[in-house]
Amino acid sequence: MTTPVDLPSKQWKTKTQARTDFQAILNAYKDGETLSETDSKLVIELIQTYYHTPVNKLGNNGVNRVYRDLAPEDVDPTRSTSCFWIEQADGTIVNFGADKCLNNIPKP
Repeated sequence: MTTPVDLPSKQWKTKTQARTDFQAILNAYKDGETLSETDSKLVIELIQTYYHTPVNKLGNNGVNRVYRDLAPEDVDPTRSTSCFWIEQADGTIVNFGADKCLNNIPKP
């Protein structure tokens, strides 16, 4: 059975399709580069809907920007992979991978 992914502005029939799209978004940018408004909106929707920590309060703090950068050393000691980062209005910076969010989606 497939697991759909439902965000307010976009839906996918399977997690695999969503994973492919989020990987394409990540690959469209260089490290340190800010995502477009459209891509940022989709990434914020993903984290607000499926992330497993209090980061769901993003909307309350406001978001300055969403960007791609190297994964932190505790995630990738070689710092050879990239992930999404969100810089909130209060200066807090949160990093996450789309896979982590997608893996939190319960099976139907």
